[in-house]
Amino acid sequence: MPRSLPAQADRKHAQLVGQEVCPEVRARLRAAARLVKDALQLLPMSGSVAHTPTIPCALSSGFTPCFKWSGSMSYGPSDFGSVLQGVGSWANAIAIGFAAVWGAKTFKNWQKQKITEKRMAHAERILVATFKFRNALNYVRSGPNAAELRVALAELGHLSGEPSEHLYRQAVSICYKKRLDQTWGDQVAFHDCIPMAVALFGLPMNEPMQELSDQFRRLHFYVEAHSLRRELHTPEFEQEIQFAMHFGKSPGQTNEMDDKVEACIAKIVETCSAALKYPEG
Repeated sequence: MPRSLPAQADRKHAQLVGQEVCPEVRARLRAAARLVKDALQLLPMSGSVAHTPTIPCALSSGFTPCFKWSGSMSYGPSDFGSVLQGVGSWANAIAIGFAAVWGAKTFKNWQKQKITEKRMAHAERILVATFKFRNALNYVRSGPNAAELRVALAELGHLSGEPSEHLYRQAVSICYKKRLDQTWGDQVAFHDCIPMAVALFGLPMNEPMQELSDQFRRLHFYVEAHSLRRELHTPEFEQEIQFAMHFGKSPGQTNEMDDKVEACIAKIVETCSAALKYPEG
């Protein structure tokens, strides 16, 4: 059923109101009418409906709230509202989709940035702990000085004269044990880095860090063995003790502990240095 036009009284009232509208408002109404015309052309039409609407008394003498098409159908403000509502729904759908895509991308970028920051921060911590660990190990393996030996001999009850070889070996072991105790903080700091290093950089970081951490335990074992009498050891084992308790080697010799320490540190530094570089792109 075609919709009826407003009552005659309402139309006349609209015309009287339209006559009082200033030219500026009329100009705005003309622009709005053109927009309405374009929107109404998008509506589905049936029957013989002309493509150009007739808007009686809309701009010259007053504003008519109903737009009549020349044909068997007429459309009112509610139809125009439906068009705007449909356009608004599509706009909301597009906006929601765009927000979802943008939000997902933003979250991924944020997550990647946080992981990168975490890796960089822990890589710095690992490098610092590694170099402190190496310095501590070299400090212990550098051997006691004369003052330390005198204190150790005094603790063993030897105050003067030349000590026996066994007493001297015991005094040396006491000096090493004191240095091991002094560097305990650096040992623990390095060992505490291992779990997070494996979590952030994978299992390849576990092997060099664990092996490097084990060098202090090996050193402690050799220090205890050194306190025993020389005749209890084979020449090969005695040489192994001396290489473990002192860093450095003579030409043509091989120091197993030195080689292991340097190899482990090289792997750790390579992994951490790569993590400290910002990813491209």
